[in-house]
Amino acid sequence: MSLNLSAIAVRERAVTLFFILLLAAAGAYAFVMLGRAEDPNFTIKTLTVTTAWPGATAREMQDLVAEPLEKRLQELT
Repeated sequence: MSLNLSAIAVRERAVTLFFILLLAAAGAYAFVMLGRAEDPNFTIKTLTVTTAWPGATAREMQDLVAEPLEKRLQELT
């Protein structure tokens, strides 16, 4: 006698329905108990620095002041 699950499932409809409902209930319970956060906490670190160099061009400010300063400040975090 071989084990034919399809034939058993068709023959024993009540048992099959019971297992389907049991799995659905277990899945619903697992979903409800699943830990989740809609808006998880996270920290955004920002820093605003204002520099002035009268007479300098925008490119000079970027190349000689802003980028070196930005690199040094990133080392703080």
